Amino acid sequence: MATKWINMTANMMVEDVNQTVDFYRDLLGFEVMMSVPESGKLNWAMVKHGNVELMFEAIPAMVDDFPHLSGQKPAATISFYIHVEALDELHRHLQASNVKIIRDISTTAYGAREFVALDCNGYILNFSQAQA
Repeated sequence: MATKWINMTANMMVEDVNQTVDFYRDLLGFEVMMSVPESGKLNWAMVKHGNVELMFEAIPAMVDDFPHLSGQKPAATISFYIHVEALDELHRHLQASNVKIIRDISTTAYGAREFVALDCNGYILNFSQAQA
């Protein structure tokens, strides 16, 4: 295949784009890159932190684009694996912010330190830091 892949960004269906942007901006330090307002609320937004980009799309807009999603709720059968620095600091910050931590900090068989949290939509965020 001659196609060169450049990058990939997740576009996540969410209940409330404004609430989701607030979570990622205020709790995780993401910057809002673009957004599409509709009737005073955001319909779609893209956020970025370092090399990590995510897009969030309101259910009605996502269903307009992909009708087979009609009746579906936001959910993930995947986890977002995010390499970070200062893992302990991030863990303390999220705990203090009452973010649901579903797996506390532990060291994996492959030597990374990790913890897992849920975002405000229930998406799985697996934060990882390589051991020095």
